[in-house]
Amino acid sequence: MRQLCSDPVARFMAVLAVLLLLPTAPRAQGKPAPKTVPEELGLFPTPPKREPRHFNPDWLAPATAFNKHRTPVQRAQTAIDCIVYEVRYPSEGKGSRLGTRHHRTLAWMLQYVGAEENARALDLATLRRAVATLPAGEARDVVLILCGLAGADEMRGPLSAYLTDLSRPGLLRGHAAEALGRLQSPQSIDLLLKVALEDPAWEGTSGYEPTTRDYVKKASYPVRYYALQALRAYERDNLLPERVTARLGEIRPSGPRPAEE
Repeated sequence: MRQLCSDPVARFMAVLAVLLLLPTAPRAQGKPAPKTVPEELGLFPTPPKREPRHFNPDWLAPATAFNKHRTPVQRAQTAIDCIVYEVRYPSEGKGSRLGTRHHRTLAWMLQYVGAEENARALDLATLRRAVATLPAGEARDVVLILCGLAGADEMRGPLSAYLTDLSRPGLLRGHAAEALGRLQSPQSIDLLLKVALEDPAWEGTSGYEPTTRDYVKKASYPVRYYALQALRAYERDNLLPERVTARLGEIRPSGPRPAEE
């Protein structure tokens, strides 16, 4: 023992051996795994904190590209839950000519989940049941539009009424026009032409004039734009009368602001 205490090398080795035998603290783990989309968004007791962005990432859930393992019923129910959730807890943001960021978020979802490939992967019966059971209001209206984008022919009447109601947000009315174009009912052609030519809903944009490179203020008319695209879909399938085809060139989805016209 005296030799161990007097020999510095032996003393160092003894201390090192003790340190090696002590329990080590657990190593710091890497970044936590990303949170998964809840199966039922309606179970949130309070709205979770969101980053300031234009869309809720949870809305990717109904898309086939992100959830190939889910059934059409699950995709449709998730889409419905997300719509109800956004209406109940609107996204924050400054207002705009066509509504708050809340409406932009709803329109983004209709654009993404309502795309033809994704809409075909939704269970239509689930969407129809939601339209029939949801209370009157914005959530029901948006599900109605999604139902039309998914191919529910019987929604043509309610979609036409929504499209012509100028009190509704222009961004959402534009997707109602898109749904009517996808349903391809000849009875909707005259309505779509009228909307494409005359709808007053606009949103201010700015940019450079391509020819003069002058900075100009313009207005985009999203309802007219979607109505024009719907009419083009009829034209591709040879469902458009010649009298309507001849007027497509008159449609102006963008132009001067209304105050400057």
